[in-house]
Amino acid sequence: MVILRVIVCLFFVLGIALSFKVWHSDRLFPVLPVFDWVPSSSLDVSGFLAMILVFSLLIGTVVRNRAYFIGVFVLLVFLLLQDQMRWQPWVYIYFAFLLPFALWKRPSEQLLPYFQFLLIGVYLWSGAFKFGGSFIELTWDKMLRTLLFIDDPSTRQSLHFLGYGIPITEILIAVGLFFKKSRHLAIIIAIMTHLIILFYVITNQQNSVIYPWNFAMILLVIVCFYKTENSFNFRVSRQARRPNINSRIKLQIATGALFFVFLPALNPLGMWDNYLSFHLYSGTNGTFCVGLDQDQYKKVDPELYQYFWKVDEPNGKFWIYVNYWALDELNVAFYPEERTFKKLEKSFCEGDIPPDKLEFVIFRKGFKRKGAMVLRCGDCE
Repeated sequence: MVILRVIVCLFFVLGIALSFKVWHSDRLFPVLPVFDWVPSSSLDVSGFLAMILVFSLLIGTVVRNRAYFIGVFVLLVFLLLQDQMRWQPWVYIYFAFLLPFALWKRPSEQLLPYFQFLLIGVYLWSGAFKFGGSFIELTWDKMLRTLLFIDDPSTRQSLHFLGYGIPITEILIAVGLFFKKSRHLAIIIAIMTHLIILFYVITNQQNSVIYPWNFAMILLVIVCFYKTENSFNFRVSRQARRPNINSRIKLQIATGALFFVFLPALNPLGMWDNYLSFHLYSGTNGTFCVGLDQDQYKKVDPELYQYFWKVDEPNGKFWIYVNYWALDELNVAFYPEERTFKKLEKSFCEGDIPPDKLEFVIFRKGFKRKGAMVLRCGDCE
């Protein structure tokens, strides 16, 4: 358990360091609180709280006191409530991995299935949600250009079927990790998968915040599954036969399975968030854009001009690609939910631009109007 705590704390710090702007309010991208009543922090206070979190996690590598980690979680929950842009998949995973250290005085090996379920859920749903979306047309097509240097569109089109090997591989990793006889092979495949991901994102110079996350996943898979012989039967050893300990361990394990294995199944029904369901490079999260009439561009901050592009429409608008804006300024992707988009929408609607000059669109496939969701200022109330 000690090595898990050290790995998560250190890589959590690396993630925060690489996306530090998202953890304080000194930025152009709006802060998107979960609830309007959550108090905001001044520039100085927000930066101070972020630094406290960083140092708290660093100290957490050598401190195993339960009360200490409860304090860390109170601060972390407050920061997460202040801004949904901080709800990145890697934050969610690290949060879940550190939770037992705030709930138990001495987390024991009996909690190993809890950590294993977290990882199994990540691979399972990351693979499953790549089917039926735009993963093949967008991500895989780009991988063919970047990794295999195939420029001819027709050649890439003929190789699109190979892209389904990626989600199948991720699902097989999850299945392999579940059964003890296949774990070593699944670990090897998982390591190779993350190395390929790293090569791809580094080659494309994509958000560097996911570099340490992929290294962390390699280490977590090894620590949680290498040379482990446990089966997922919710049993506990004789050392934990006391009824209260027994039930608490089972509850903790069941909680991990619930949030990482079962609840993501509600995502297609719109009842569980995309990032909490590990929609990673699936192409199904939508493309979020803010449109404003071209004669209104001087009413927004000039720093936003770099995220403008023109679209040939009758009303002639500049479009702001929200995800590109978030990645460029905050080094994290936009949290892809309608409610967060409405929070962002509100920040524009409260400015000087007339409401009829603004348009907020969630494109579902490419930039086609068909099937897109169009919002206006009145929709954010």
